Amino acid sequence: MKSKKILIIDDEEKNIKLMQALLGVKGYQTYGETNSKNTFKRVKDILPDLILLDVMMPGIDGIEICRRLKQRQDTRIIPVVIITALKDHEVKIRAIAAGADEILRKPVDKSELFLRIKSLLQIKAYHEKLIKSNKKLASKEEELRKHQEYLEETVTERTRELKNINKELRREITKHKHTVEKLRESEEKFKSITESAQDAVIMIDHEANISYWNAAAETIFGYETEEILGKKLHMLLMPERYHNAYSKAFLEFRETGTGTVVGKTVEHVALRKDGAEFPIELSLSAVCLKGKWNAIGMIRDISKRKQLEAQLFQAHKMEAVGTLAGGVAHDFNNLLMGIQGNTSLMLIDMERSNPFHGRLMNIEKCVKDGAALINQLLGFARAGKYEVKTTDLNQLIETSIEMFGRTNRKINIQKHYEKDISPVEVDQIQIEQVLLNLYINAGQAMPEGGTLSIATENVIIPEKNAVVCSLSPGRYVQVSVADTGIGMDSEILGKIFDPFFTTKEIGQGTGLGLTLAYGIANGHGGSIAVSSKEGMGTRFNLYLPVSGGEVEKLTYSGNDIMTGSETILFIDDEDLVIDIGRELLQRLGYRVITAQGGREAIDTYSAQYQDIDMVIMDMIMPEMSGDETFDRLMAIEPCAQILLSSGYGIDGKASQIIERGCRGFIQKPFDIYALSKKIRDVLDHAV
Repeated sequence: MKSKKILIIDDEEKNIKLMQALLGVKGYQTYGETNSKNTFKRVKDILPDLILLDVMMPGIDGIEICRRLKQRQDTRIIPVVIITALKDHEVKIRAIAAGADEILRKPVDKSELFLRIKSLLQIKAYHEKLIKSNKKLASKEEELRKHQEYLEETVTERTRELKNINKELRREITKHKHTVEKLRESEEKFKSITESAQDAVIMIDHEANISYWNAAAETIFGYETEEILGKKLHMLLMPERYHNAYSKAFLEFRETGTGTVVGKTVEHVALRKDGAEFPIELSLSAVCLKGKWNAIGMIRDISKRKQLEAQLFQAHKMEAVGTLAGGVAHDFNNLLMGIQGNTSLMLIDMERSNPFHGRLMNIEKCVKDGAALINQLLGFARAGKYEVKTTDLNQLIETSIEMFGRTNRKINIQKHYEKDISPVEVDQIQIEQVLLNLYINAGQAMPEGGTLSIATENVIIPEKNAVVCSLSPGRYVQVSVADTGIGMDSEILGKIFDPFFTTKEIGQGTGLGLTLAYGIANGHGGSIAVSSKEGMGTRFNLYLPVSGGEVEKLTYSGNDIMTGSETILFIDDEDLVIDIGRELLQRLGYRVITAQGGREAIDTYSAQYQDIDMVIMDMIMPEMSGDETFDRLMAIEPCAQILLSSGYGIDGKASQIIERGCRGFIQKPFDIYALSKKIRDVLDHAV
């Protein structure tokens, strides 16, 4: 693997050499720079993977250098670690505001330095993977464009066929023009066909007046027949912005019977009686009657098709990014497992008076915060409903909106809860995150204040509307979050769920809030719909499927360690996790046998299963998956007490394994307290 490049910026040459010697041991390729004015050229020439930056620099200080690097498109992705001997809290605040990824205090602890560098390089690698994924999405868009061209060619072929039919029809009319009875029969046949057609059929005379239209046209446009006959075609097909173009096209048609829209199937915008615009496909054929050109138009309302195409495109993008997010979350949880395990082991035997006790508690808090962030990623990837509870959304909303209201005094909050709201099965933390994202977006749309309305309602999605809503037919709870803010135009509205799309300035937002909300809603079998107009506010509708269970409340457990003396087989494919798992279990008093991967676990269990009281098994492993490993362990001993462990959530394969007899599930990263309780839950209730 190519060694990573690290640029060390310090006005003291000896500090640079000391840091280079320290990092060289780990195989990093290092560069030094003492002149702050040369920094940006050096960064451009080297393109380092990470920058170690001293605060106290002559000329331009380290914090200003960091701020400029984070503002540039070509260097903003490079992690920057601020190193300072200053203890001033304001320096730390300025560094964070400038975009620093980490802040270390001199003298730097080398273990902490190596750990922070490794973590930041991994995050940068994952970020680069996301960028590559976006490029793949662009490729998918190109494929969809080519598919659209293919559809247009198909439509053109259908138009040619229709034109040939029209030619045959003209010959037939000419042949029988002197036979009144034949003409009457032909008219009756035409009416019979058009009246049963699902598409609108409209006839237009030489002056662009509507002389006939069928029942489908009434349904599509909203006019009764007597309201429209004799009126101009532009009432239906000519929104004001198209008047000039259509006037020229119709003049050409009147004179020659040809034009840009004759003999083709084209997409256009039409008008309903209520003034609403909607997309259509228009096929127009010319007919010469008594020496004057008339036209027959076939019009198809393609609103649903356009909506489905947009939803399909959105679903493909979200699926691709979701798959990547799930993999990143799983690997990151394994890293957090190593940090959490080591921290737990050190804290157990450490007195509170020890000066490092507080630092270890801070590390443990950081691990928990990191795990919470991973929960959001897993929810977006549809792999992370960890603690699904039957929930009263009115109660959950009331808690979250009170928290938001305390920090946004200028916003008037209106609440409209349906009294007997149906329960839903959700991960309460994740759904609360969705709601907070919607509140925050509403607040940002009303910088000078306004009204935020939250409403709940029991709704039924019928089969005819289910596909349009991206839902299965059935009963749902609808949560509406509406604001009176600036609204959005159609271009922005079509992109708001795209990963990394944001209208905020650089450094003011990641563009992932609504993307995560979209993924979490879909992961719960629901959906999010949005409507907005510029200057008229925005409304988000969150749909969650109704549950038949009883509403549960969150419960909390204490931090008592529960020990034991049984024999446990610990299975994982990561050396780090195996080492930490062994030490945690031994500290709890258990005899521990380890196995790296499923194949080694099967061999070990086959030889010693009579002495093994319990198995703790990872879900995601190479060569032999956790799914297959579980089945083979149960084949050896049907009464095996197996606890499943994973960096993913309890959805999918994990829930299926539990249904097949697995005794429980524990989410990585776990501490010694959670592990001790989970083990006793399994062993003390063994069959």
